[in-house]
Amino acid sequence: MCGRYQFIDDQSEVLKKLAEELRQKLPEAKYDQISLYEVFPSQYACVGVYDSKAASFGIAVMHWGFPVNGKMLINARSESIEEKITFRNCSPCVILASGYYEWSRQPKRKYHFTCKDKPLYLAGLCRTEHGQQQFVILTEDAGEPEIHIHDRQPVILSANEARRWCKEKDIRRMRTSSRNDRIMTAV
Repeated sequence: MCGRYQFIDDQSEVLKKLAEELRQKLPEAKYDQISLYEVFPSQYACVGVYDSKAASFGIAVMHWGFPVNGKMLINARSESIEEKITFRNCSPCVILASGYYEWSRQPKRKYHFTCKDKPLYLAGLCRTEHGQQQFVILTEDAGEPEIHIHDRQPVILSANEARRWCKEKDIRRMRTSSRNDRIMTAV
């Protein structure tokens, strides 16, 4: 589930502006690491975080995936994150996206899920390990229309829910997703 997502597309004016702001702020080598279009696991991407010391939101560049037992964990079931030791020292974050991809099994076909109101805010968890900031995307049982394609989907938040998730890390409140606002198109 959610093995790829799209950061910027043709209609993502907010995300295009954010990318341009990051170009101005970051050293060129750091900016060049960011995957700005279709984002694959283990690439670097823009992630929204809350800095409690500064009491403000910001954008961090993070690596997609947690190395766990020789494998790369890119998603986490939201229903069980409180029980798993892997996520005990993680902080909430929000992955900014214009859409995400899912594949049907039979026949194998790629679908692109977007939202009428861009951008999408995908709930995530982040941590720093060996000096590298990393994130995973939280998932939940699929709803309409995705349930016909895959049994899981990312937890999608409204802008207000995203802010609250990053500040409060309230799993129960976070799981009220705005999935009904999404539309599905075949790619």
